[in-house]
Formats: sequence, C-alpha cells, structure tokens
Amino acid sequence: MSATDTRVEVIATRVSGSISDWAKVARILPLFEQRGWTRVALTEVEGHGEARAASARLAADGARVLVAAGGSGTFNAVMEGLVDSGAPLDAQRLGFLRKGSADLIGKVLGMPDDVEPAVALLADAIEADHVEPCDLLRAETA
Repeated sequence: MSATDTRVEVIATRVSGSISDWAKVARILPLFEQRGWTRVALTEVEGHGEARAASARLAADGARVLVAAGGSGTFNAVMEGLVDSGAPLDAQRLGFLRKGSADLIGKVLGMPDDVEPAVALLADAIEADHVEPCDLLRAETA
C-alpha cells in the first residue's frame, strides 16, 4: 500500500479562527487529492468537546493519522481524544493545520499559515513516516 492510500482524518472546529479560515478548510481535501491521496476525510465539529469525541471515535475505528485543523484548543482536544480511544499511542500520528486565532501551537511547530504549503508539509511527512515523538502527561485529581 502506498502512503497516498493512508487513511487521513481531518477534524476541524468551527469555534477557532475566522470566516476566512473556513476557506482554508474547504481547500484541505482538494489539496490532498491533487497529490494523489484517496482516503482523506473531513469531520467538522462545533467545539472542542465534539473534536475530542470525534478523535476518540475515529482512532477507536482504526484511524492512525489524525489532523487537527484549528487552534491550540482543537489540537489539545484531538490529542485527548486519541488518549481516550484506548488505541496504542505509539501507532498514532497527529498533525496540525493552523486555523486558530493565535495559532500558538502552529507557530511553535513551524507550520505555514497558508494551507497549500501546510498540506504539502503534512503529506510529505506522512509519506516519509516522519514523526516527532513527544511525551504525554495525564494528571487526574481526586
């Protein structure tokens, strides 16, 4: 199976970003398709709670590449959903497309603000199976 057959699930929140950012979201799937990707889907959600639930559901259903399209809150919610799913985290890949108002995570990760180079960067990373391992800490209170 080639990398372009990889299932990629994009989760985009309506609460982050502006109207112009939705124009970015509308371009995500066509940009992947132009590169030959055949299994890319977009899930639009209202807020972070729905993003977390969608992420958990998709990961439990076998999705191994999820892309959070939003701001830092969306990224966090999608990451929490991955943890909630019970899927093995070492097999998960989480990408990020900037659509938030501050875009702090995107800036720190060096993601382009323009969607075309951002999708190209993600697609290239997925094709090369390039990952940046990270530690995950979960704190629970009694």
